[in-house]
Amino acid sequence: MEAFRRLIRGWLGKVLLVIFLIPFALVGIEGYFSRNGNDETAIQVNKAKISQTALDTAIENQRKQLLEQVKGDESQLNQDAIKKLVTNNLVYRALLLDQAKKLGFELSDQQIGQLIRQEPSFHENGKYSDALFQTYLKNSGTSLSQLLNDVREQVAIQQLAGGINDTGLASKADIDRLAVLQTEKRKVHVASLPLSGFVVDSQITDKQVADYYNKNKSQLSLPESVDVDFVVLDSNALASQVQVTDADIQAQYKAMQAKSAGAEERRIQHILIEVNGKTSEAAAKQQIEKIAARIKAGEDFGKVASEVSQDPGSAANSGDLGFLSKGTFPGAFDDTAFSLPVNQVSAPVRSDAGYHLIKVSEIKKDNVASLDSLRPQLIAQAQQSKLDELYSETVNRLNDMAVDTDSLQELAKAQKLSVNSAKNVTKLNATEPLNNASVKAALFNDDIVHGDRKISTGIEIAPGKTIWVKVNNYHVARPQTLAEATAQIKQTLQAQAQRAKAEAKAKAIVNALETKSPVQVQQENNITLQSLGEITRMSGAPLALERAAFAVAKPKANQWSAGYYIEGSNLIIVAVSEVIAGDPASVNPEQRQQLTSTMATLRGQQELADYVQYLKAKAKIKYHSVDEDSK
Repeated sequence: MEAFRRLIRGWLGKVLLVIFLIPFALVGIEGYFSRNGNDETAIQVNKAKISQTALDTAIENQRKQLLEQVKGDESQLNQDAIKKLVTNNLVYRALLLDQAKKLGFELSDQQIGQLIRQEPSFHENGKYSDALFQTYLKNSGTSLSQLLNDVREQVAIQQLAGGINDTGLASKADIDRLAVLQTEKRKVHVASLPLSGFVVDSQITDKQVADYYNKNKSQLSLPESVDVDFVVLDSNALASQVQVTDADIQAQYKAMQAKSAGAEERRIQHILIEVNGKTSEAAAKQQIEKIAARIKAGEDFGKVASEVSQDPGSAANSGDLGFLSKGTFPGAFDDTAFSLPVNQVSAPVRSDAGYHLIKVSEIKKDNVASLDSLRPQLIAQAQQSKLDELYSETVNRLNDMAVDTDSLQELAKAQKLSVNSAKNVTKLNATEPLNNASVKAALFNDDIVHGDRKISTGIEIAPGKTIWVKVNNYHVARPQTLAEATAQIKQTLQAQAQRAKAEAKAKAIVNALETKSPVQVQQENNITLQSLGEITRMSGAPLALERAAFAVAKPKANQWSAGYYIEGSNLIIVAVSEVIAGDPASVNPEQRQQLTSTMATLRGQQELADYVQYLKAKAKIKYHSVDEDSK
């Protein structure tokens, strides 16, 4: 059972099934396969039917997760790629579930019930709470039978997938070979050649432009765009309208005093007698009352706490818990501790742990400094408070105006704001402040497409900064004409010609280094190959540089091996002057264990990937409502 617990740990939240190193968020505990005969089937995998509702829900969940990663900017999402990812992973899940059932991977209702009772989310005061479980079922809209079935399916998949993943093995010879590769050192030299330095002599002809246009017409489209006016309200512009009075300062000071009045810490001692499987409620109560009588008779509280308290942490320190703030132990313990006078011992107090005797040995209160000493701080607070209030009122007033007028100029005039304009704004070329995700959502939506030209409500684009936008014209996405695309095509062809010329130069340098001395090659080509010293595959060098350095052959005596790659607007030549063989003995035990674990995991994942592809090849899969490109 412990193995099962590890397999589904955290299943009550978002369950993640990892296949091919792609994390795919499942629909929760809602089920993927058609249980309702009226739900249209989207995909059929053997006899299992994945409903259209399940597919749509899974796509939407994946979209929401990715939106969180890009801070809500939907323009950065590739909807087709999301649909393809989700569709494939639902098929993979169905294949694994079908195979798991055939192989007998299944838990009984009793075993699942035991897992539910062990789930910490359903524990209260350290024990399983059926009330919490029933609340979960109610809030999630899940029946008990559906939950049991969904968990049974999830565990079956994870048992099968986990078993295959765990088959990945790495022998000593494997690790030695990997260690040799990882510790191999290469002395690397690089030269960066700007692509802009390669001047193309010939002009781009009209025929070249036309040929490129005809071959790439489908890719030379103009995205949807808008012409937009906008105004921005910055709270800082309202600062001159804020006047701070003595009454405002007094109000801030009184608020500070009131807040500080409740801010006290108390040094608390206690004695605990637990109520647990060994000590009953009645026995614990009787024991604490006897201890209370001893203290009332004059025995020292701290000495008695050290002798009898069942809280080992504080008992070793005469029952001292140190200074506590109110709310540290909510409930009867907290209420008693913060109502006792100093040095008075409480009557027995019941908490979740058992019975306590409580004593307050010291009280610390924060003393507020004088008003005069705090005046600069109070003025700043009062000014910010009044500015926030004025800003909020101004935003609300402008929002009311936006509802009543279609003129952004009237809105701007009311607050003496400037009206700004931008034409041909797309989702990708929008600049501040129009590049805000919420602003782009207001510029590009179905209402705008269908002719809505109203002023938006205020959109907060930063703390203390709000924008109102009004779309004047909406331009649908369309193919560019040859005339419109000519400038872009010429730029593309020019860049291609520059790149080709740069690559020809790089290839000549690489070939020359195979037959000539490095000094001669650098002199002839007017370049300097700067030494980067020794690098390994674990040295943290840029990935492109590392790949280029370790892709070339070991150099011959007195020669260098070289390659190149293009990054941004530069061509990078990478030369290797020496290869120092790796040594498995240089890998410490911790690193070796990490290599072993990594290789075993990768092999296990590859085994799982191959297994799923095998199941897919044998399966009967029918896509009822999925585009061909999404399969």
